Amino acid sequence: MTLIDSYAGRERSYARNFYNGDHPDALRSGTGPGHFMFTAPHASNYLQDGRRRFAEPYTGALAETLGDLTGGSWAASAGIASEWEYWEERRDAFSEAVRQGVSDGHFIVDLNGLSPRYGADMFIGLGTTPSQEALDLADAIVYEFSEYQVVAGGKLNATSPRTVRSFAASQDGDAIQLELVPRLINVADHPFGPEDFITRLAGLLGAHAASRLALETAAA
Repeated sequence: MTLIDSYAGRERSYARNFYNGDHPDALRSGTGPGHFMFTAPHASNYLQDGRRRFAEPYTGALAETLGDLTGGSWAASAGIASEWEYWEERRDAFSEAVRQGVSDGHFIVDLNGLSPRYGADMFIGLGTTPSQEALDLADAIVYEFSEYQVVAGGKLNATSPRTVRSFAASQDGDAIQLELVPRLINVADHPFGPEDFITRLAGLLGAHAASRLALETAAA
Protein backbone atom coordinates (compact mmCIF):
# COMPACT_ATOMS: atom_id res chain seq x y z
CA MET A 1 0.00 0.00 0.00
CA THR A 2 1.36 3.41 -0.94
CA LEU A 3 1.63 6.29 1.50
CA ILE A 4 -1.25 8.10 -0.22
CA ASP A 5 -3.47 4.99 -0.25
CA SER A 6 -2.91 4.64 3.49
CA TYR A 7 -3.46 8.36 3.99
CA ALA A 8 -6.77 8.31 2.12
CA GLY A 9 -7.86 5.24 4.07
CA ARG A 10 -7.17 6.97 7.35
CA GLU A 11 -9.27 9.95 6.32
CA ARG A 12 -12.27 7.68 5.79
CA SER A 13 -12.31 7.04 9.54
CA TYR A 14 -12.91 10.75 10.15
CA ALA A 15 -15.38 11.18 7.28
CA ARG A 16 -17.82 8.66 8.78
CA ASN A 17 -21.35 10.03 9.02
CA PHE A 18 -20.38 13.20 7.17
CA TYR A 19 -17.56 13.98 9.63
CA ASN A 20 -19.86 13.59 12.65
CA GLY A 21 -18.23 10.34 13.74
CA ASP A 22 -19.99 7.61 15.70
CA HIS A 23 -20.40 9.51 18.97
CA PRO A 24 -19.58 12.97 20.41
CA ASP A 25 -16.04 13.73 21.56
CA ALA A 26 -14.62 10.55 20.05
CA LEU A 27 -10.84 10.40 19.71
CA ARG A 28 -8.33 8.65 17.51
CA SER A 29 -4.80 8.69 18.89
CA GLY A 30 -1.46 6.94 19.00
CA THR A 31 1.66 7.21 21.10
CA GLY A 32 5.31 7.04 20.18
CA PRO A 33 8.66 7.97 21.70
CA GLY A 34 9.47 10.59 19.08
CA HIS A 35 10.01 14.28 19.73
CA PHE A 36 6.73 15.49 18.21
CA MET A 37 3.04 15.14 18.93
CA PHE A 38 0.66 16.00 16.09
CA THR A 39 -2.83 17.24 16.93
CA ALA A 40 -5.91 17.76 14.76
CA PRO A 41 -8.64 19.41 16.84
CA HIS A 42 -10.99 19.91 13.88
CA ALA A 43 -10.62 16.59 12.09
CA SER A 44 -14.36 16.15 12.71
CA ASN A 45 -17.24 18.60 13.00
CA TYR A 46 -17.38 20.64 16.20
CA LEU A 47 -19.52 23.08 18.16
CA GLN A 48 -18.45 26.67 18.74
CA ASP A 49 -20.45 29.71 19.82
CA GLY A 50 -23.64 27.68 19.68
CA ARG A 51 -23.12 26.65 16.06
CA ARG A 52 -21.92 23.52 14.35
CA ARG A 53 -18.67 24.17 12.51
CA PHE A 54 -17.42 22.04 9.66
CA ALA A 55 -14.45 19.71 9.92
CA GLU A 56 -11.10 20.50 8.32
CA PRO A 57 -10.64 17.45 6.06
CA TYR A 58 -7.41 15.48 6.03
CA THR A 59 -5.99 17.12 9.17
CA GLY A 60 -6.73 13.92 11.09
CA ALA A 61 -5.14 11.70 8.45
CA LEU A 62 -2.15 14.05 8.38
CA ALA A 63 -1.70 13.84 12.15
CA GLU A 64 -1.74 10.04 11.99
CA THR A 65 0.61 9.86 9.02
CA LEU A 66 3.18 12.29 10.43
CA GLY A 67 3.05 10.49 13.76
CA ASP A 68 3.84 7.19 12.07
CA LEU A 69 6.55 8.61 9.80
CA THR A 70 8.38 10.38 12.64
CA GLY A 71 7.77 7.89 15.44
CA GLY A 72 5.82 10.49 17.39
CA SER A 73 2.43 10.69 19.07
CA TRP A 74 -0.81 12.02 17.60
CA ALA A 75 -4.36 12.87 18.61
CA ALA A 76 -7.33 13.82 16.43
CA SER A 77 -10.97 14.54 17.10
CA ALA A 78 -13.11 11.77 15.59
CA GLY A 79 -16.62 12.81 16.63
CA ILE A 80 -18.51 16.06 17.09
CA ALA A 81 -16.48 18.01 19.64
CA SER A 82 -18.63 19.48 22.41
CA GLU A 83 -18.73 23.21 22.97
CA TRP A 84 -16.31 24.64 25.51
CA GLU A 85 -15.07 28.05 26.61
CA TYR A 86 -11.85 27.50 28.55
CA TRP A 87 -9.24 24.76 28.34
CA GLU A 88 -9.35 24.41 32.13
CA GLU A 89 -12.94 23.17 31.93
CA ARG A 90 -12.29 20.64 29.16
CA ARG A 91 -12.15 17.01 30.19
CA ASP A 92 -12.86 15.32 26.88
CA ALA A 93 -10.58 12.66 25.42
CA PHE A 94 -8.84 15.07 23.02
CA SER A 95 -7.90 17.59 25.71
CA GLU A 96 -6.65 14.82 27.99
CA ALA A 97 -4.47 13.46 25.18
CA VAL A 98 -2.97 16.92 24.62
CA ARG A 99 -2.32 17.32 28.36
CA GLN A 100 -0.54 13.98 28.38
CA GLY A 101 1.52 14.89 25.32
CA VAL A 102 2.69 18.12 26.92
CA SER A 103 3.43 16.29 30.18
CA ASP A 104 5.48 13.72 28.26
CA GLY A 105 7.63 16.50 26.80
CA HIS A 106 6.47 16.32 23.19
CA PHE A 107 6.79 19.39 20.99
CA ILE A 108 3.24 19.90 19.71
CA VAL A 109 2.54 20.49 16.02
CA ASP A 110 -1.11 21.52 15.78
CA LEU A 111 -2.61 20.92 12.34
CA ASN A 112 -5.45 23.00 10.93
CA GLY A 113 -7.09 23.66 7.59
CA LEU A 114 -6.73 27.00 5.83
CA SER A 115 -9.01 28.66 3.29
CA PRO A 116 -7.24 29.80 0.09
CA ARG A 117 -8.97 33.18 0.50
CA TYR A 118 -6.23 34.23 2.94
CA GLY A 119 -3.77 34.38 0.07
CA ALA A 120 -1.19 31.95 1.47
CA ASP A 121 -0.54 28.22 1.30
CA MET A 122 0.58 27.88 4.89
CA PHE A 123 0.51 29.96 8.05
CA ILE A 124 2.85 29.04 10.90
CA GLY A 125 1.36 30.16 14.22
CA LEU A 126 4.04 31.02 16.76
CA GLY A 127 2.20 33.08 19.38
CA THR A 128 3.61 36.24 20.93
CA THR A 129 6.66 34.76 22.69
CA PRO A 130 7.89 31.80 20.61
CA SER A 131 10.76 29.65 21.83
CA GLN A 132 14.01 29.42 19.92
CA GLU A 133 13.08 25.91 18.83
CA ALA A 134 9.76 27.14 17.44
CA LEU A 135 11.53 29.92 15.54
CA ASP A 136 14.16 27.51 14.18
CA LEU A 137 11.49 25.05 13.09
CA ALA A 138 9.48 27.79 11.39
CA ASP A 139 12.59 28.98 9.53
CA ALA A 140 13.27 25.42 8.36
CA ILE A 141 9.70 25.04 7.08
CA VAL A 142 9.79 28.37 5.25
CA TYR A 143 13.09 27.38 3.60
CA GLU A 144 12.00 23.85 2.68
CA PHE A 145 8.76 25.00 1.08
CA SER A 146 10.05 28.12 -0.61
CA GLU A 147 8.00 27.40 -3.74
CA TYR A 148 4.85 27.96 -1.67
CA GLN A 149 3.54 31.10 0.00
CA VAL A 150 4.43 30.39 3.64
CA VAL A 151 3.84 33.01 6.34
CA ALA A 152 5.38 32.65 9.81
CA GLY A 153 3.49 34.71 12.36
CA GLY A 154 1.32 37.33 10.71
CA LYS A 155 -2.45 37.54 10.94
CA LEU A 156 -2.99 33.85 11.80
CA ASN A 157 -0.43 33.68 14.60
CA ALA A 158 -2.31 31.29 16.94
CA THR A 159 -2.53 33.74 19.84
CA SER A 160 -6.11 32.87 20.80
CA PRO A 161 -6.33 31.02 24.14
CA ARG A 162 -8.53 28.46 22.38
CA THR A 163 -5.67 27.11 20.25
CA VAL A 164 -3.74 23.98 21.13
CA ARG A 165 -0.55 26.03 20.74
CA SER A 166 -1.65 28.54 23.38
CA PHE A 167 -2.73 25.78 25.76
CA ALA A 168 0.59 23.96 25.41
CA ALA A 169 2.44 27.20 26.18
CA SER A 170 0.28 27.76 29.27
CA GLN A 171 1.37 24.32 30.52
CA ASP A 172 5.08 25.09 30.03
CA GLY A 173 5.08 23.10 26.82
CA ASP A 174 6.13 24.12 23.33
CA ALA A 175 4.19 24.14 20.09
CA ILE A 176 3.56 25.63 16.69
CA GLN A 177 0.35 25.73 14.68
CA LEU A 178 0.32 24.86 10.99
CA GLU A 179 -2.60 26.14 8.89
CA LEU A 180 -2.62 24.34 5.52
CA VAL A 181 -4.60 24.94 2.33
CA PRO A 182 -6.40 21.98 0.69
CA ARG A 183 -3.94 21.61 -2.20
CA LEU A 184 -1.25 20.58 0.29
CA ILE A 185 -3.25 17.92 2.12
CA ASN A 186 -6.56 17.10 0.40
CA VAL A 187 -5.74 14.18 -1.87
CA ALA A 188 -9.36 13.78 -3.01
CA ASP A 189 -9.44 17.20 -4.65
CA HIS A 190 -5.70 17.54 -5.34
CA PRO A 191 -4.32 14.06 -6.11
CA PHE A 192 -0.80 15.08 -7.14
CA GLY A 193 0.35 17.50 -4.42
CA PRO A 194 -0.09 15.99 -0.96
CA GLU A 195 2.31 13.03 -1.23
CA ASP A 196 5.30 15.25 -1.98
CA PHE A 197 4.31 17.73 0.72
CA ILE A 198 3.78 15.09 3.40
CA THR A 199 7.00 13.25 2.57
CA ARG A 200 9.07 16.44 2.68
CA LEU A 201 7.44 17.70 5.88
CA ALA A 202 8.00 14.37 7.63
CA GLY A 203 11.63 14.35 6.49
CA LEU A 204 12.18 17.88 7.76
CA LEU A 205 10.63 17.09 11.14
CA GLY A 206 12.60 13.87 11.43
CA ALA A 207 15.86 15.69 10.72
CA HIS A 208 14.97 18.36 13.27
CA ALA A 209 14.28 15.76 15.94
CA ALA A 210 17.52 13.89 15.18
CA SER A 211 19.50 17.13 15.41
CA ARG A 212 18.01 17.97 18.80
CA LEU A 213 18.72 14.47 20.09
CA ALA A 214 22.35 14.73 18.96
CA LEU A 215 22.76 18.07 20.74
CA GLU A 216 21.16 16.77 23.92
CA THR A 217 23.35 13.65 23.85
CA ALA A 218 26.50 15.72 23.35
CA ALA A 219 25.55 18.00 26.24
CA ALA A 220 24.82 15.12 28.63
